Amino acid sequence: ITNKLYSAGWDNKINVWNLNTNEKEAELISHNNDIRAMALNENYLITGGDDSKICIWNTKNNNLKNSFKRLLKNRVSGIELINNNSFVTVGLD
Repeated sequence: ITNKLYSAGWDNKINVWNLNTNEKEAELISHNNDIRAMALNENYLITGGDDSKICIWNTKNNNLKNSFKRLLKNRVSGIELINNNSFVTVGLD
């Protein structure tokens, strides 16, 4: 991923910024509450938050690849990528 910045917060959206132009490139919407965790590699952005949902986004086209609801009883507060195919999450259960 080159020249992109991903930002998220209390508005339930992930913003994709182009660092060359300082313009917003995309707005990723799937969460229903605050976003508290993000992890990134060259292919995927993984997000989680207060809605207990984990979303996997394709970084090439900004499309939602998959989402998992209620894997945790409460919010997702941390995500870490292990490799290109695995990740771990932490939350309040």
